[in-house]
Amino acid sequence: AASDVYKRQPVQGADGVDVCGNILPGRMGVDANLQPGTGVEVTENGIEYRSIIAGILEVQAKSIRVIPGLYIATDVGPKTGNIHGAAAQVFIKGGVFPDFEVTSDADISVEKDIEACRVVSKGVLKVRGGIIGKNKGFFYSKNLLEANYITAGAVVECEGNISIRSEILNSKITTGGVLVCEEGAGAIVGGEVFAFRGLKAKVLGASGAETQTIIHLGENIFELREAEKEVREKGIAKQIEDLKEKLRPITAELKTIYDSIAEVSKNNLQEGQKLQAEYRRKFDQRQELASQLDEFLKQRDEIIQKVPLFK
Repeated sequence: AASDVYKRQPVQGADGVDVCGNILPGRMGVDANLQPGTGVEVTENGIEYRSIIAGILEVQAKSIRVIPGLYIATDVGPKTGNIHGAAAQVFIKGGVFPDFEVTSDADISVEKDIEACRVVSKGVLKVRGGIIGKNKGFFYSKNLLEANYITAGAVVECEGNISIRSEILNSKITTGGVLVCEEGAGAIVGGEVFAFRGLKAKVLGASGAETQTIIHLGENIFELREAEKEVREKGIAKQIEDLKEKLRPITAELKTIYDSIAEVSKNNLQEGQKLQAEYRRKFDQRQELASQLDEFLKQRDEIIQKVPLFK
């Protein structure tokens, strides 16, 4: 529904008095001259500004606009249920409780902690508090992810850069850009990090820590996933698994036959010759399947090798 904002006309200011008791004439006010932006139209009198879309009002020094979005004035939890913003930005004044979900095709901003939940943004994800995984939380951003800290087994992924103000503890971090953790403690301790274009931190790991700190640089995980998806969609992965499944019993049979040939031949030469013929038949069958497997493995490797490595 449309809503209105009214701009006050400038008026004459009241007179004042200086320290000597002299009258200081009031000044005439200056027109704010707000320019209507996205989602706003202004009436002919220049005083009434009307929103023409649903969203969040933003008033700046010289402009007024309505941002398509959802404003959640509390925590996301039992009272609100899951939040699915679709194309709208999502602004959350509180945090996100465990086991709840927030998604948007645009940006998501959260003022407090997000904990053991699922938050997915196809734009920018900004968290003024921390990201707490509790070994089940998943947090994703397409373009940029910012937070105060990450801890407790959080799985955090961003195809762009990740900027963390304080520390990252015992979590799995994947970025297609650069991971930055330089303010405050600036520590990355425990867990696993995949940073395609590198990382910046004050501290990596800690002596005596219960868990290892594993760092991978230059691996483009997101493009690698797309390549693996292509392998699956072309049926190459299934062919590889099917051929391996067929080869396992044949390989076992070949070993059994080979181990029996000498003993059987001692007792019955004719039976031994039959086993040798069976061995050759099974061997040729295995060679044919192995050749097919090699071809599909080659096709898979050609797709995977197209994924660029950062140098």
